[in-house]
Amino acid sequence: MGQEETPIETDEKDPKRYVYSPAKKKTSPKPALPESGEGDGTTGGAGHDEGEGGAGTDGKGAGEGEGSGGSGSQTGGKPANLERVRNRISESNKRVVYFTPSETGLIELSLSATGVFGGDQLQIVRTDSSAAKVLENGNVQISVSKGDRTSFEVQTVRNYDGPVEIAAKLWVEQ
Repeated sequence: MGQEETPIETDEKDPKRYVYSPAKKKTSPKPALPESGEGDGTTGGAGHDEGEGGAGTDGKGAGEGEGSGGSGSQTGGKPANLERVRNRISESNKRVVYFTPSETGLIELSLSATGVFGGDQLQIVRTDSSAAKVLENGNVQISVSKGDRTSFEVQTVRNYDGPVEIAAKLWVEQ
């Protein structure tokens, strides 16, 4: 005679009663950007085995090390504080740079193409300012006065239309 069917247990949800929820997004951590390199350097490494040579050698060393420096930047001098820094693309390999210096003196500017994994220097080959000088390292050196808005166009070796980081160092007489 009529037998009842036994319901089968399953992990599936009843489509008539299913409540939709937003999909969970997996986020992958972004790699950390490199440090700016400003600040004190770390001390140097000590020798190995009391100054004895490493494995397979019989060289001798002092067994001591000293570190120095660590100011590490792409330009010389001390960091220069620039306010209201802006730039815009004027042509495929040209940008107009705008800033207001907080100090008077000779500064060196470098441009870096910023991205997810750090920045690559944008080598500058020409500028439209007679007050600016293009250096051999691809940076620009210009004399500025505190509070005076400064702008000039630079031409880079390659075309780049992404974000740019502008670093500045104030040259200090020693």
